[in-house]
Amino acid sequence: MDDIGSRADALEASARMAECRLLSGDDSGALDLAERCLARAQDLGGVASQIPLIHRGRGTALARLGQSEAAIDAWRLSLQAARSRGAEYEVALTERAAADAALSLQPPAVAARSRS
Repeated sequence: MDDIGSRADALEASARMAECRLLSGDDSGALDLAERCLARAQDLGGVASQIPLIHRGRGTALARLGQSEAAIDAWRLSLQAARSRGAEYEVALTERAAADAALSLQPPAVAARSRS
């Protein structure tokens, strides 16, 4: 799609592929693809609508890979981008991803009480 001038559509497809990799447990692959998506998004200029999704996926992959500080930074960027676009659903998805990751880092008994 890039070669026919549909860079935004190509970015959307790549961002969704990164999300699919994340959902299938390929955290390293998801992180790599998300990083490439960010580079593409910068070429588009402005705040592309996919930025919250890309940073959210990066945050989740980083958290799963044990890089909690970098994960927090990625989620922070996701929230910032979503809020700047008025995308409240994206804000909610990012807050949920961060909360789920935080719960998974807790001991099982604490996590069970937190969910109830």
